[in-house]
Amino acid sequence: MANEIIFSDMEKDVIGEVMNISLGSSATSLSTLLGKRVEITVPKVNVINAGEFSFEGLEPAIGAEIRYVEGLDGVNLMILKRLDAKAIIEILMGQTIPDEEFQMDEISISAICEVMNQMMGSAATALADFLGKPINISTPVTYEIEDKVDFKNKYFNENDIIVAVSFNLFIEEIVDSKFVNVMSLELSREIVSMFLKGTGYSMDENESSIEEDTSSLKKNEDHSNSVVPPVSEKSVIQQNHYNEHEEDEEDEEEEEEYIEEKPSVRKQSNNRTKTKQRSQNIVNVSPMKYENFDDYEEDLSQD
Repeated sequence: MANEIIFSDMEKDVIGEVMNISLGSSATSLSTLLGKRVEITVPKVNVINAGEFSFEGLEPAIGAEIRYVEGLDGVNLMILKRLDAKAIIEILMGQTIPDEEFQMDEISISAICEVMNQMMGSAATALADFLGKPINISTPVTYEIEDKVDFKNKYFNENDIIVAVSFNLFIEEIVDSKFVNVMSLELSREIVSMFLKGTGYSMDENESSIEEDTSSLKKNEDHSNSVVPPVSEKSVIQQNHYNEHEEDEEDEEEEEEYIEEKPSVRKQSNNRTKTKQRSQNIVNVSPMKYENFDDYEEDLSQD
């Protein structure tokens, strides 16, 4: 579906704005929890096949699964760097942990779960206010992503369309990094639809518009790819002659039918047909040359 239009630009903006507001609230919650300034930048929305989705820049990575239990139906996945999780845990524990000694053990997982619970709980509250309905989440499940293929297959099929929203994460003096929030196409559509209900704009209308735009683009591509040969004056004359010849044959058939019914007008009809043929074919026949005016009059008298 790489070439398919899934969301309009406006709907992508809606997804970005919803995520920006909800995770902006998460940044405030995280800042309070850590006692440091936290910034989460304006998101970048990417609609992609699950099989093509990659988070190599975040590996080794930590995953957090957040399920909606009220208001929305689906799973929200957060992927962040293992080193960023380590930095957050160090702040919470008030001590530095050497890289070689750091492990995602029960204590570390519990600490990250609490951070995700605070962040995504605030995000759910902000989302509920934004969409105008109650939204609740389950307790986040946090784990180390050991195999990215198994991770993707756990939630999506290879050909599923997913929405990956990436953010820049800044924690004062500690972290300057990125993380990704991943949702299914169905969950993303549900969020957009809920938001647009209050604006009087329908996703069905937009899908029809998208289909029309896509059809129009295909027609334009077909038209632009076709080669139209140049039309010469000779070809125009030949075409005119062909059309006139067909018209003459039709006229002759009509005249024959008319003559059968009205024998008395045979001579007059034949003369009219000859006159019409002569007037129509004059563009295709080279003019005759006469040696003198008498020859021309003689031809006229014969006609």
